[in-house]
Amino acid sequence: MEKNILTNRFCGVFVCAFMLFVAQAFAAWNGTSMEEPEIQEIEGKNFYLINNEAELAWFANETNKNPGARLNINAKLNADLDMGHKLWTPMAAGKGDVAFEGIIDGDGHVISNLYINSEEIAQIKPVYAQNLGFVGVLGNGSVKNIVFENVDIVTSTSAGTILSNTANQISVGAVVGWLADKNPGGVVSACYVSGSISATGNGQGIGGIVGNGKNGTIEHCLSAVTIQAEGNDAFVGGIIGITKATLSVKSCVYNGEGLINTGNGATGAVVGNHLNGKLTTSNNYYDEDLMGVGKGSETQNTNKKVNLVNADNIACALNGGEMLDGYCTVASPWSVGKDNLALNGYGAETISILTVKETKYGAVTITEYPDKTVAKIDGDYTGPDTVRIENDIKVDEVAFNRTFEIGKMSTIMLPFSIDTAKVRGGTFYKFNRIAEENGVRKVKIGLVKTQQLGANTPYLIMPKEETLTFSGEVTFNTETAPIEQLVNNSWEFVGTTSFKSFDEDPELGNIWGFAGTAQEGVKVGQFVRAGSGVTIKPLRAYLVEHQNVALAKSASGSLNSMNWDVSYEIDVEIVDENDNVIASGKMNVATGEIRMNSWFDLNGRKLNAKPTTRGTYYYNGKRVIVK
Repeated sequence: MEKNILTNRFCGVFVCAFMLFVAQAFAAWNGTSMEEPEIQEIEGKNFYLINNEAELAWFANETNKNPGARLNINAKLNADLDMGHKLWTPMAAGKGDVAFEGIIDGDGHVISNLYINSEEIAQIKPVYAQNLGFVGVLGNGSVKNIVFENVDIVTSTSAGTILSNTANQISVGAVVGWLADKNPGGVVSACYVSGSISATGNGQGIGGIVGNGKNGTIEHCLSAVTIQAEGNDAFVGGIIGITKATLSVKSCVYNGEGLINTGNGATGAVVGNHLNGKLTTSNNYYDEDLMGVGKGSETQNTNKKVNLVNADNIACALNGGEMLDGYCTVASPWSVGKDNLALNGYGAETISILTVKETKYGAVTITEYPDKTVAKIDGDYTGPDTVRIENDIKVDEVAFNRTFEIGKMSTIMLPFSIDTAKVRGGTFYKFNRIAEENGVRKVKIGLVKTQQLGANTPYLIMPKEETLTFSGEVTFNTETAPIEQLVNNSWEFVGTTSFKSFDEDPELGNIWGFAGTAQEGVKVGQFVRAGSGVTIKPLRAYLVEHQNVALAKSASGSLNSMNWDVSYEIDVEIVDENDNVIASGKMNVATGEIRMNSWFDLNGRKLNAKPTTRGTYYYNGKRVIVK
């Protein structure tokens, strides 16, 4: 029994000691304690690593020493901090003659219960009541990646020794009071603020993020601050109260409970008053019941009033992405949250934006959704980029954006292999040879009999529908070798991977293809020789007669263009496995399309019109039964 009693007593003491340690570790700041943090070099700069509230208070005090204020020091938060609603003296506090020039990186951590009261601060030093915020005055420094939860700021223009007139307003902001007249100016980025600001008196600039600014940038910030101002010449902004000189506000959101201004000043969801200089506001969002800028006008304005801020499309737009089939192309820093938009994951809980990755390869765009990968082929692409996919990309769906003219043969090349049974919308043919018959050159093509269309292999297609559809998974890779080299003597059937102008081709005059557009003397579907100004789009094909090969062949009397009269169109014949002609037409270069409209009997004899006798015939290369 005694042993058990001693053990229980020991355990009780241990538990109590542990609980005391935990309570101390998680206690809020007492308002006075300070501890010097450790220093670590990060990307070539020394940072104080802030692990508790006392270390943050020490860091702030270093910026306010007089003499000896240290304004170029850097800090990085390693933990969430509770400031305990104890009075906070802003960093680099004062009337603006000193400004913070370092970096404060919150690394996504939360600073909660920040409390600022101008009358109490004025008792420490009267001029400290001029610019109020987590940082009083920011020069060429930056404050980023911090969540300020439940801020409470109370100010009055009657506090301390302060300047309050049209040119020198009291500046009150949750993150920064005054963005100073520095070049290029300070940056406030990826900060999220909730809580309240209450201000009384005349001549104030009050903002949810920054109070007053001359030079600098505010970006990717969310203000959910409720602001109430009383007094004349008070300007209230959901993001910033007053702007001067050169200032940019972009991809920010105001979504607080309200902005109340009872004086003769102005109120805006983004900016209260653009007093002078150049103000650029872009891609900012706020409730439809508010104005973007209360007074003054922006140099650039792409702000948007919306009915619902906490939405996928708003988060996506703030990220600089675009919605594709319900998904966003850019994942961060914004996402949909439970009660408000989430920034860098804060407030997201279990809800997040669904994102996609989109990569362009010239005429081909690969989009990776969370549940599938889709390739879109732009059949009308005329941009400068080449379809170059050097590694395998498995694709679940292929969308082919190219319109065919039914009954007019065209050319095609696919950057993937696929079973012919999984392609709908046309019949595929391959180039066989160029033949001379009675002094006339003819292109001989035959039906594709293999079960698979080869990647990077040019084909001819007779469209039965205006579009082609593909089913099943395929693998894109433009480095895959063609299924066969389509060469006949000096002639070669060549596929294209980019938009091509034949003006730049050294073999101009020896290149042939299908006319996709009507030109003088040429109809759509005719096979013609490429001339000046002719172009061909990607993933099509054309015939070229390599002049050096042709000249070499001519020495032995083989096929060569020197022995022929060159015309500006060429006959095309579809032949079966026995070399019987089953259809004919004319072939072109601009895009590659043939017109096939002939009837043949089973022996390959061309008919003058549609047969009236019952039987089996060929029309456009297909077997047709006439009843």
